[in-house]
Order: sequence, then structure tokens, then C-alpha cells
Amino acid sequence: MATFTISQLVTFANDLVCDQGDTTSLTNIATTFFSDELPQIPNGWVASLTLGNTAADTATVTVATSVRKLLAVFFGGRELSHEVQASLDVNAIWGDAKGAPIAWTTDREQDRTIRLYPVPTTTTLSSSLVTETDALLFLGICTQTVLPKYLRLPAALWVLSKEYARESAYRDMDFAKLCRVFAERMFNLVDGVVIDPNAKASA
Repeated sequence: MATFTISQLVTFANDLVCDQGDTTSLTNIATTFFSDELPQIPNGWVASLTLGNTAADTATVTVATSVRKLLAVFFGGRELSHEVQASLDVNAIWGDAKGAPIAWTTDREQDRTIRLYPVPTTTTLSSSLVTETDALLFLGICTQTVLPKYLRLPAALWVLSKEYARESAYRDMDFAKLCRVFAERMFNLVDGVVIDPNAKASA
């Protein structure tokens, strides 16, 4: 899948306004867009699949810091059920069960830690191939370094809406509002995007 980076987004956004934008400001705005604003755009969230580690006979797993919000967990090619720990507590010895995980919970766990049920009996490493039957995968809204190329135009318009709304010699609130409206409408056509974590930016 063709992708673009922050620097490529800045170049494209500046091309749209015939190089009238401030490169430093556009870069700062684009960086914030990638890291903080994109996950907040309705229907415009971008998720990544991230490999996780499991240790034999260990129930807890740490989620990568790049995952801003965990959406789903997969083990052995199957999505695990997200359970509230209170429902698991109905079985007093649920924490002792061992085998291929079928559920996960975050209740009473430390930040960025989940608990698998049953406790896995195999060890998997994040370098494992996703085709392995015991691979652990996290699907989550993540801090992105690349985005699909078909999001380049709405992303550029979003960045320009911020650039032209800020105090500057070329401030233009009407243009900024127009860019924002078109960006939001384009993002509303997107029903979530899953990014290959190994994707490379293309020219």
C-alpha cells in the first residue's frame, strides 16, 4: 500500500498553497496531526497491528507504548473476547486455568498491561511471524509515522486549516474554515484504516 510521511505531507500541503506556508509551522502542525489529532477525527482513526510477547505460564502482557488505545487482541489467528474481570471472578479459580487464551481483561492491572485467560503455555516473541498459530497481535489506535496515500489530501487540508487559522501575515480564516470542512468530509468517508506496521513510505 502506497504511504506518505510527515515530511511528504508538509511538502504536499505547501505545494497546494504555492509554497506560501511556513515550513517550520507546517511541520509542527503535521507532527501534532500524526500523533494526537488523527485518532480524534470521527471515522478517521488509523489503527496498527502490533506483535506482542507472551511467556509460558505468565498471564500478564505489556502493550507497546505506541498503542494509544487498544481495540482488539488476537491469539493464534482468533480475536479474543474482551471481558470485565468481575465476570471472570464468577469462577474463583479462573486465574489458574492454562491453555490457548480465549479472552483478555485490563481490570485491576497496571497501566499498559492486560491479562490473558487462560494463561498461555507457550512463549512467543514479537519477532515471530504473524502466520504462526500462537502469535499474539494487538489492534490499536497508534502513533503513526506513515499513512495511506489516499489520506494525503484530507490530511493536507487539515494541516492547512490549522496553518491559516494561526496568527501570521497570511492568516485567512475563511480559507482555514473551508479546508477544515473539506478535510472532515473526506475523513467521514473513511471507516477506519488498518496500517501494516512494516509499511514503508513511497515516493
